[in-house]
Amino acid sequence: MATNDYELSTNGQLLIQRFEGLRLKSYQDLTGIWTIGWGHTGPDIKANLIISPKQAHDYLMSDAKAAGDIIRANVTTQLSQQQYDALVSFVFNIGPGHVGTKDGFVWLKSGHHSTLLELLNADQMTKAAEQILQWNKAGGKSVYGLSVRRQAERRLFLTGQIRPV
Repeated sequence: MATNDYELSTNGQLLIQRFEGLRLKSYQDLTGIWTIGWGHTGPDIKANLIISPKQAHDYLMSDAKAAGDIIRANVTTQLSQQQYDALVSFVFNIGPGHVGTKDGFVWLKSGHHSTLLELLNADQMTKAAEQILQWNKAGGKSVYGLSVRRQAERRLFLTGQIRPV
C-alpha cells in the first residue's frame, strides 16, 4: 500500500499560485463560481468579500491539504514528490467530482472513476500524465489557460520542472 505522505513542496505551491493568481476581492470564475485568494471557493465566498494576503495564504494551504487528502485516500500506488505536487495542483483546480453532478479526479458524473485515477492505480504513470491533458475544459468548452496549466502539471509530473510553458 502506498503512503504518499508528502506535503506540498515549494514547486507545487508555485505552480498553483502561477495559474490561480492572487485576488483579494471575490470574483466569479469562468463557470460563475465565487472565488477569492489563490483560487479558493466555498459556500462562505460571496460577492464583495475582501481578505488579507495572510488569509489568502491560509486558504491556499488548507485547500492544498484537502487536495492531498483526496490523493492519499484514492491513489494506491506510490508517487514521487513531483507527481504528488502535480496532482495536488490538478485536484486543487478540478476537485474530486461527484456522481451525477460533476466530473473530477476521483468520480465522474457517470459514477465511474476517472481514467486518470485508474491509470495511476494501475501504475501506468506515462499514460496518466497524458490523461492530465484531457482536463482542459470549463463549462464544456476548451480553455486556453487550462490547456497551459495541464501542460505545466504534466511537465511537473514527468520531469519535476515548473518552468513556464
